[in-house]
Amino acid sequence: MHSDNLAVKIAEQMKKLLADGKEYKESFMSARQAAEKFQCSRQTANNALNILAKAGLLIRKNGSGTFVNIRQKKLHIACVISEELTNSTPSGLYKKMLINKLLQQELANNDCECKLFSFEDLQRSNFSPRLFDKFDGLIVHESFTDKNSRQLINDFAKPKLWPWVRHILPESGNQLVLDLMTPFSQIFRKARFSGIRKCYLHYFDENFLQIMQNAMLYSNFESADQQVLKYQAPFEIAAYKNGLNLEYAPDVLHVCQADAIAWGLFEAFTDRGAQLGDFHVTGCGDNESLGVYPLQYPRLTTINYQHALGIELSVKLLCQKIRENSLISEVIRIPGKVVYRESAFYEKKTTQHITME
Repeated sequence: MHSDNLAVKIAEQMKKLLADGKEYKESFMSARQAAEKFQCSRQTANNALNILAKAGLLIRKNGSGTFVNIRQKKLHIACVISEELTNSTPSGLYKKMLINKLLQQELANNDCECKLFSFEDLQRSNFSPRLFDKFDGLIVHESFTDKNSRQLINDFAKPKLWPWVRHILPESGNQLVLDLMTPFSQIFRKARFSGIRKCYLHYFDENFLQIMQNAMLYSNFESADQQVLKYQAPFEIAAYKNGLNLEYAPDVLHVCQADAIAWGLFEAFTDRGAQLGDFHVTGCGDNESLGVYPLQYPRLTTINYQHALGIELSVKLLCQKIRENSLISEVIRIPGKVVYRESAFYEKKTTQHITME
């Protein structure tokens, strides 16, 4: 194991000892003692102690030793949740519960207390700049594109993060756009090699539509016949209604910004008598892996974004920057991963007839 990774692993074990509070209440183990206890080099043990010192859990004094930071205060974090997560669709409610749970769990793991704010909370305060005065940090979910919300968040003069990959405001920078383009480019490259010539782009966000179109150019997928359809919630019902009239064929690709749209199209096509291989539908979000749709028959080709990993990285970075008295406004970038299933690029299996002589 790489020494840096080992130091992080040992630091996590040390953190559990500190949380237990039985053995170490004031002084902590030295680098030599830690090396003996965790069977590692003294340098690796020293790195692990430095990790906890940076996080504010330990105080290291040259010539005196390493001590437990008994004065460490809990960090107070404001979490702004987007309006999208307050809708009444099953997937929206599930994601709201999932993200809230992951956020609160990770913040608790990093000795933080959090308070959740919705867009309505910002409105009720008349977007007062004093709304977040008592908080040490700010975590913002998704795209708050209205002028008042963006001004309020940008004026927050303490560490803040926009950790989710779908946040595509100009502050995110070009790298995030590239990370969003990457999985869609894989979809379009596979479509090109599969002989697909026509494409429908199903979306609800103009920025996302532009990214999909750029991904087509990036992957050299030249669709002379490209159609775009914009949706409003509830996406699955709207997509199903459209799917009852849209064309489907083995040389047509339907690329959807959300799994709910893809699922609606899939259901409409199959209800019309289509079979796997007669059409190609892709989604985004991998709701099946979240348990929103049946797991026993995974069908949607989709793009999976690892919300848990994004939240874990962002919260750790935020807490580190707060304790270092750093001012940041960053995006944690985690590219999506394409999950190929039967709804796209499915090859029908033919039965081989054997003549008995």
